[in-house]
Amino acid sequence: MQTNKDEWESVKDLLYGTTIKDSQLFEHCPLLNVQCDYLYLDLFHASIYFDGWTLTNEEDFYMFSMYGGTVDKWK
Repeated sequence: MQTNKDEWESVKDLLYGTTIKDSQLFEHCPLLNVQCDYLYLDLFHASIYFDGWTLTNEEDFYMFSMYGGTVDKWK
């Protein structure tokens, strides 16, 4: 069995402490484009069984993709 454990650790180090500057949500895909300090992320959710990505701020805002690919916000 092959894993990408080393790559995930380096991504964690790369993202830690960055700030989200802008985001664009394409709800019909569902695709989320996120601009951080010095990099861009394209988040796509294709699972029908598992929750996908979650974005949150330091207060009480959450945006997340749920199983099936739907996107929801909570504030």
